[in-house]
Amino acid sequence: MVIAERFAIDAAKNALSKESSAAEVKTEGEKSAESLDDCGLRYLLAMKHFTYLQRCLPIKQRAQLQKQGLGTENIIWAFHSESEELLDMIPSVSKGTPTWNELRELGIGWWVTNNSALKKIIEKVAKAAFQRNQDPLDAAVFYLAMKKKSLVWGLYRSVKDERMTAFFKNNFSEERWRKAALKNAFALLGKQRFLHAAAFFLLSGSLKDAIDICIDKLHDLQLAMVISRLYEGDVSPTPSSLKVLLNLHVLGCSSDGSEYESAKAHPDPFLRSIAKWIQKDYSGSLNTLVCPNIGNLHPEFNQDEALALKRKKLDADPSVFNFYIYLRTHPLITRHNLASKKAELASGASPAKESSSAIMLSRFRGESVDGRAGFAISEDGVTQLERRLYFSTAHFHL
Repeated sequence: MVIAERFAIDAAKNALSKESSAAEVKTEGEKSAESLDDCGLRYLLAMKHFTYLQRCLPIKQRAQLQKQGLGTENIIWAFHSESEELLDMIPSVSKGTPTWNELRELGIGWWVTNNSALKKIIEKVAKAAFQRNQDPLDAAVFYLAMKKKSLVWGLYRSVKDERMTAFFKNNFSEERWRKAALKNAFALLGKQRFLHAAAFFLLSGSLKDAIDICIDKLHDLQLAMVISRLYEGDVSPTPSSLKVLLNLHVLGCSSDGSEYESAKAHPDPFLRSIAKWIQKDYSGSLNTLVCPNIGNLHPEFNQDEALALKRKKLDADPSVFNFYIYLRTHPLITRHNLASKKAELASGASPAKESSSAIMLSRFRGESVDGRAGFAISEDGVTQLERRLYFSTAHFHL
């Protein structure tokens, strides 16, 4: 399986290389797929297939595809890619006209974790949003998330809107003007102009209200995450508001990360894995991929998909398999498991079977030292949940 995947990746690289060399015109800033790592390449191939289907499918199916967006089983590869060029390979980004809807479909809110890179791309989104209708308020939520009120003031000045130019010139840290911004936010909320209302909440300094609008009204968790990163990203690369978002809406915990309920966690194992990785719970990021029966009380739970898997007698999503095999050997997880085992040995306790088996890389059997007897014993290098994943995947393909 691993050898076959290696051949598939090499073949994809060759195909993309030929595609690039066959192009007659190559823009100066165009990036080469050859510079991508394997994770970035997997995402790039999935993105190309997604954008191709958007051009070729009938209108009804195209709308459904846009609503679903690129699958999270592909987005998670971009999250683990270390290729900085990946962002520039998105067609709308390379053209300089990205829209938030397009970027959300490609999972940008999940996998762009570098705050400086995120600021650059959102600046392009804000610029394109303004240029479409010449309405500064369309770009305001993005600029105000970056705390660039002066740019919104400048846009209103450029379109010669004297009333709004005068309004944005005020100091909104003062109570009088903060209340004025809140009044405008609630007025826009009543008119169901949710994105504009979120902008005025940010203007008043109310980050929580802006995030709540993204979640409750726009149903856009990615936008909430992006606003959180931009607004508080200078303080911490993983701001507290982002951790609260992930705990409440992905991990099934209370805001402080306690009181875990599996039924309230997100049913998508890839999103749970990303959320745990962001919070530096690397072992948890791996283990959550194979945890069954999660998220049946979450708003995103799909009863039809769950029944379909049950009819096939599958305990795990087969698309998890390839990524699990990759993540199982990730250096951070391996290092964490080795440190845990060393701590257990130092304490004089016999290492648990689960922890020792988790250290195994590509082998399925290995040797560990029995601390009491002082000799090596053979043990199975696959946990029960892993065994279930392997056999359910084999059953699916059969």
